Amino acid sequence: NNVAGVHIPDELIAELQADKEKTKAGITGVEIAARIIRECKPYCQGVHIMSLGWESKIPALLEQAGLYEILSICKQGALPCSAPVFCGQKWGAL
Repeated sequence: NNVAGVHIPDELIAELQADKEKTKAGITGVEIAARIIRECKPYCQGVHIMSLGWESKIPALLEQAGLYEILSICKQGALPCSAPVFCGQKWGAL
């Protein structure tokens, strides 16, 4: 109800409310985002990640989403993990 035109399914709201400490720590959001990315992989060439102040969660998100090659590049310092966009690339390669 906070963003006009955006609908969050009740199941996701319930998941976020189930463990308030995990949600406050950003863990639940990372789990949800990683799951959505994994589900989208067969249908698109990339994702646009907007971390909105949660840049420290990007490595965990990439790992849980199975984007190990991008995570490896990020850890090598070739791509700052604070970069909000991984978009328009083939999966697993920049």
